[in-house]
Amino acid sequence: GQMQRNDADRRPVTVLFAIFPLIAQLQMVGSLKGRPRQTLVSTPSPWELAHRDLVDGNRERAAAILLRSFEDRTAGWPLPDDASPAMLAELLSLLPRPLPVGTPYAGYVAADVLLRLGEYTEAAHYAAAVYHREPHPLLAVQVARAAAALGDQATALGWLRNAGLPHADPAVAGAIAAAPELAPMFGTRN
Repeated sequence: GQMQRNDADRRPVTVLFAIFPLIAQLQMVGSLKGRPRQTLVSTPSPWELAHRDLVDGNRERAAAILLRSFEDRTAGWPLPDDASPAMLAELLSLLPRPLPVGTPYAGYVAADVLLRLGEYTEAAHYAAAVYHREPHPLLAVQVARAAAALGDQATALGWLRNAGLPHADPAVAGAIAAAPELAPMFGTRN
């Protein structure tokens, strides 16, 4: 008789074929690393504007600017590159908890603040909540970053698939390449 193979016999090969395109895509993503970041708009970041107000002693106005940013659909502003953890923590303290679930981009930025502050569990839950309200691949990247930082590689890989890997668009690929939390998973350094 002919020997029949069951699904369990094919599983290692299936996993290998599923992971290979992901690894290839991440190697290509790694080549994006030294490229200059492009700013999508020239408007100052609400986080920068709020920081200026906070420095001037106007906490209420700073909080209002940040809260409005969660509903801003024209967003494309990054966090200030020179934003210190102390500055980000102080600005974050102006917001209600749980954080508002707003637009995908505002959620991406707020999750980035949480990640920069080492608040990985909150970042994962928050980015996932915004993603479930309005799915966007950049939010999936944030959940993957948080999961990787917490040591959960399987969850991180699942969210990277939600982000579009192995065929991610350039903005998503750039976000993945720049994520220090994801580098150890693929043997790269940021």
